[in-house]
Amino acid sequence: MPGLEAGGLRRRQLLTLAAAGAVAPYRSWSQVAVLAVDGGQRIELASRLNGRAYTLWVRIPREPPPRPGFPVLFVLDGQSMFFTAIDATRNLAPRGCIIVGIGYPTDSPEFAAKITGLPGRTEDGAPDPRTVRAAIQMLRNHDLTLPATTDFVARRPGYGITVDNVGGADTFIDVLIREIRPLVESLAPVAPGNQALFGHSFGGLVVLRALFRRPEAFRSFIAASPSIYWNDFAVLADEPAYSKRVRSGEITPRVLITVGGAESDLAPSAGPEQVAQVRLKRTVASAVGLAARLSALPGRPPYVTQGVVFDGEGHVSTQQAAMSRGVAFAFQDDRNAD
Repeated sequence: MPGLEAGGLRRRQLLTLAAAGAVAPYRSWSQVAVLAVDGGQRIELASRLNGRAYTLWVRIPREPPPRPGFPVLFVLDGQSMFFTAIDATRNLAPRGCIIVGIGYPTDSPEFAAKITGLPGRTEDGAPDPRTVRAAIQMLRNHDLTLPATTDFVARRPGYGITVDNVGGADTFIDVLIREIRPLVESLAPVAPGNQALFGHSFGGLVVLRALFRRPEAFRSFIAASPSIYWNDFAVLADEPAYSKRVRSGEITPRVLITVGGAESDLAPSAGPEQVAQVRLKRTVASAVGLAARLSALPGRPPYVTQGVVFDGEGHVSTQQAAMSRGVAFAFQDDRNAD
């Protein structure tokens, strides 16, 4: 439904909200499609905070909102995880919740080509899926990582990973809190005290960054297979200050850290580079160790940290299990979150 502004709000209403400070400053956003799911819509956002383009996939339950509003699940890598989240919430979120998938407009061949410098279309004129995948990789490399040294980048090869194209996580978290969340609040009544953030891999790294630096921003933090190793475990520099705040009772977040039990396994045919990457990442040990340390903190209720290892699951196959467990963790007790 091109041309709708603010998901159906009249322009005057949007400007009034913005003037009152209820909506963070947007450059522009518009609903561009109704999705083939109940209450689903696609929204394009051009951020004023970092100048980047985002696609939001939003599902709002059709039933009346509970008091004091719908719970909200924010899902990073929305282009791949949004519908997984819908499936999980159907049975595991008792009162339903708003789902917000955050990704990029990479289904536009022109956008993908601009990001990558690769051909946007194949010879027969169809969007080139290789260019789409490359664009997503480059965009999330920037938004979902912390700054990194030249030495680390040399030890962590990957398409589009350069010193200049990483390190945007802090600004991305600002976009999420100051632009995306107020946008969602303008679409439906939401429960300010019952919102969760889910991220996998690099997305899990962002969840931990938000947890350590913005623990009041969400009720629940779900970090699936988080890339704790990034830039020689730099995200853990904030752990001592965070732990002190938990011990004092100043903050009471709910935290779930999951990992696939086979993520650090090596195939018999693994070469030296694969061995080096597994040793660099130490994914399973890092996730298990962090969950153990945070769960041992004597925090004030409702503070809790849980760690889950999904036996036999690899880095990709663990995503669905992590989402299901994360939704249950965040919302199955939400009758007590009012």
